Amino acid sequence: MTALGLVLACSCGLADDQVQPRLDRLRGAGAAAEERWPEVFDFTVQPSTMDPQEAEAAAERYAFDPPLDGTGRHLGTVRAPQGDTQLYRIAVIDPTDEGRWECVIEVTDEELPGSVCRSAEEVEAGSAVTNPMGSVGVVWAWGLLVVGDEVDSLVGVTADGQRYTMTPIENVAFVQWRADRGDMRVAALDAEGFELGSVQLDSTM
Repeated sequence: MTALGLVLACSCGLADDQVQPRLDRLRGAGAAAEERWPEVFDFTVQPSTMDPQEAEAAAERYAFDPPLDGTGRHLGTVRAPQGDTQLYRIAVIDPTDEGRWECVIEVTDEELPGSVCRSAEEVEAGSAVTNPMGSVGVVWAWGLLVVGDEVDSLVGVTADGQRYTMTPIENVAFVQWRADRGDMRVAALDAEGFELGSVQLDSTM
């Protein structure tokens, strides 16, 4: 995830007068640095080797709502243009109705993680590809995707025809691409290569 994308995706806990100066700063030197990042076209999540207790503590630290004890796990690591991206899973209590939510957390910048949360009913119902959460920056766009059990892989194609592949882990996939390539259509495929569903990821605000 780009630094600017992180700010746009979650400015939780930041007052308006804190967010704008951070955006202005990232549009300057941050964007220049991001121009030098190498593109990545295959996003395969490598399984976690993190100690379970360390993983639970990390997941709890990044959760936006009160976590349920013992539910935090580190799913794995995926190589992205900005470096290694960590994926966590945790269950939280939704403060609005006290229901249980299953959340996936993406961490590149420890101060501004991104997340996707689904209710227990949504998890039970399932879907080929759903609940996309993403953001855009000056140079890069990214997406965090939750997929169904039957999904073996995903293929994303940007408006300019560039192809990206994603191999999920425990129903989670991540992708990042240059925003100037345009919006990305992501198709979820089964083990035989048949398309099960798709979702559109925006590249610009």
